[in-house]
Amino acid sequence: MSIITTTGFATADYMIWPQVTWFLLLFLFFIGGMIGSTGGNIKFTRLLVLVKNIRAEVKKILHPRAMVTIKLNQQTIPDEVVRNFFIVFVAFIVVFCLGSVTMSLFIEDPKEAMGATIACLGNIGPAFGQFGPAGNYANLNDAGKWILGVLMVVGRLEIIPVMIFYHFAFWRK
Repeated sequence: MSIITTTGFATADYMIWPQVTWFLLLFLFFIGGMIGSTGGNIKFTRLLVLVKNIRAEVKKILHPRAMVTIKLNQQTIPDEVVRNFFIVFVAFIVVFCLGSVTMSLFIEDPKEAMGATIACLGNIGPAFGQFGPAGNYANLNDAGKWILGVLMVVGRLEIIPVMIFYHFAFWRK
């Protein structure tokens, strides 16, 4: 619960659990809270709409003339909203991949580099290995801490507003 709500608490050392549970935890690292929460990550509602969109696209392929809509709580989700959710999802994955590659320059174990990246991008707190629930980020060098700090800000403020803020058109008169 603390991982999906991004509270940062750890009540058990999940690093001693079977490795298959680490994949489940990694999946939960990506989900985060619900739309409107201050927690980082992709958000559960966005993933639900994207899964429903995949299902709708398969239906459209099977039945080309069918009118397929995506509904959430009996309300139709406009195509523009679905597109925006997809853009946020892709941007999040790109930032995660770039962050993981960058952090692999400072952290030898790829599992730990990816874990630290998603933990900071999602504002989760504990990650894997030395950054897990029984560890901390103290042994990481300053450059790695700065990168993780930037990822924390990007994750907390959401990716698209940060991209807009740094776009040159935002600052033009």
